[in-house]
Amino acid sequence: MPPEARAQADDFGSDRVTPEDRAKFRARKRAKKASPLAKTAGILAVVLVVGLIGGGIWWLSGDDEPTEEGGLTYAVIDAPCDPLDTAALDDLSTEVSPMAENSREVGSKTEQKCAVRVGTEPGTGADVELTSIVFSRDAGARNEFQHVQSQSAELDNYSKLSGVGEDAFVITRPWNDETGTADYSLHLWDGNAYLYTRVVVYTEISDEAIAEKTAAVAQAYLDNWKS
Repeated sequence: MPPEARAQADDFGSDRVTPEDRAKFRARKRAKKASPLAKTAGILAVVLVVGLIGGGIWWLSGDDEPTEEGGLTYAVIDAPCDPLDTAALDDLSTEVSPMAENSREVGSKTEQKCAVRVGTEPGTGADVELTSIVFSRDAGARNEFQHVQSQSAELDNYSKLSGVGEDAFVITRPWNDETGTADYSLHLWDGNAYLYTRVVVYTEISDEAIAEKTAAVAQAYLDNWKS
C-alpha cells in the first residue's frame, strides 16, 4: 500500500475509534452482562414472542378455549342406549327391542349410536335411532351442527326448533299412505355433544304429535345423559 494511502487509512481509523471510545464500549458491554434488568428484559421479550405465536396458532385453530378436564357437559357413554327413555312413545307400544348399540373413536371425537324398535307387530309402533358425537370442547359440537344445518337449510321440509338443546332444527316427512310411515329427524347441539334423533312411526299420527314425541325422546336422552 502506498504510504499516503496507508496514512489516510490510519487517519480514518483513529478519527472513528479512539482508545477512549473503546474503553467506553467495553464498559457498556460489561454493564449489560452484569445487569439483571437486561437479562430479565431479554427473557420477557422471548416469552412475549412465543406467547404471541402460540396465541395466533390457537386463534386459528378454534374460537373457544379448550374446556378444562371435568368441565365438559357430556362424557362418552359405555352403553349408548342407557340414557334412552321411550316413554313418549308408550301410546304406540311399551315393548322395546334393541337393534343396534355401538361407539367408535374418530380422532378427538367419539361417535355413538343407539337404535331400538318400539312394538313388535308389523305396521305398528316405531323405529328410534339416536346418533351422538361427543367432542373434547363445545366448539366442536357447534361446528358439526352448523355444518349439517348448512346442508339442510334449503330443503322444503326444513324448520328451526326451539326448546331443546342450545340450537336445533328438524326435517319432517309427513305420513305417506304408500310407505305407511312418517319420518321425523331432529338435529341439535348442546354443550360438547351433537345429537341426531330420528323417529319413524308405522301408525298414522299428526305431524304435531310425532314432532312432540321426537323432541321428548331427544330431551329425555340429554337429561339422562347428563345425570
